[in-house]
Amino acid sequence: MTDLLHRREDWLNRVALELLPEFAKMGVETYPKFRVSCGFPSTGRRGKRIGEAWAPEASKDATHEIFIHPSIDDGVEVAAILAHELAHVVAGIPAKHGPSFKRLIKPLGLEGRACATVPGEGFKGIIAPILEQVGPYPHGALEGAAISTRGPKQSTRMIKVKCDLCGYTLRGSRTWLTLGVPSCPNPECDQYGEPMEVEA
Repeated sequence: MTDLLHRREDWLNRVALELLPEFAKMGVETYPKFRVSCGFPSTGRRGKRIGEAWAPEASKDATHEIFIHPSIDDGVEVAAILAHELAHVVAGIPAKHGPSFKRLIKPLGLEGRACATVPGEGFKGIIAPILEQVGPYPHGALEGAAISTRGPKQSTRMIKVKCDLCGYTLRGSRTWLTLGVPSCPNPECDQYGEPMEVEA
């Protein structure tokens, strides 16, 4: 079992290292310390985040920590999430999904909204030879209603909804949020009018 875990983390970190030359093409000369793991982001298993990068201040040894959600096991999708989170590390976590982050994701071939990128054909062309070298992602997705030692979640509490760029926050009931997620109302935010993040 330990060997399987090490292979998964080795795969993630190797793919990350293989992606660094793509940032070098954009003029990036030095990279902050980072490591990549498979694990639930801060929003938990029910949150919508599929990847997350933590600032080095959160780590005892001052290392950026990147987490890839365990519900995903497709190699291309995992690598695209990883590339997105690496862009956060290179741009700096405080940059969020702003201009300095956006200038990194386009050359990587990541498409869509900055807060929810997907692998475009350009990214697939970049990642194909890397995945050919490292092989398939050694992970089985956690699917459906998680069966774990965690007890039932309280269903009556108000749910936090936040724009992860400008920080605008509100709370709503789970019932209303299933009908629709509010958009960022801040006209000065780059994500104005975009759906906000629902936390677990």
